[in-house]
Amino acid sequence: MSGTGFWTFGGWLGDSRHFIARGAEEIALVDAETGNWRELLPIRAQEQALSFSRDTMTLLVETASADGDIWIFETAEGDG
Repeated sequence: MSGTGFWTFGGWLGDSRHFIARGAEEIALVDAETGNWRELLPIRAQEQALSFSRDTMTLLVETASADGDIWIFETAEGDG
């Protein structure tokens, strides 16, 4: 994961192979074995926090804002 500056670790998925990370311009799903990653959500604000539910089926993305959006990222069975 390079080319866009810093990355902040968001948490491991239940398969212990994939994790979520926040970069300067996106939130990404990363494969720790291959290093491949794909964008899940473009972002605009630097002040965003990531956290998972205990079962890692729900990702919370928080940002300070007067308005808010709620996004739900759910993994399909067998889709890391």
